[in-house]
Amino acid sequence: MFARNTAKIATARRGLAISGSVGRGKSTPAMLIGKRHEKTMRKKLGRDDDSFAPVIYTFVPPGTTL
Repeated sequence: MFARNTAKIATARRGLAISGSVGRGKSTPAMLIGKRHEKTMRKKLGRDDDSFAPVIYTFVPPGTTL
């Protein structure tokens, strides 16, 4: 399931929550979204050098196992 942070007021950053049970393919769409975001930001900012990298934070709850 995908859920956007839909705040009633303007916020500085957007967020996306991806949840689901093991083996449901959460990593694949997360990687695709990240790659598209990086490509968009590089084009928007005119950056095509190796020193530019958008940052993505992930949260893994305590007790999560592999």
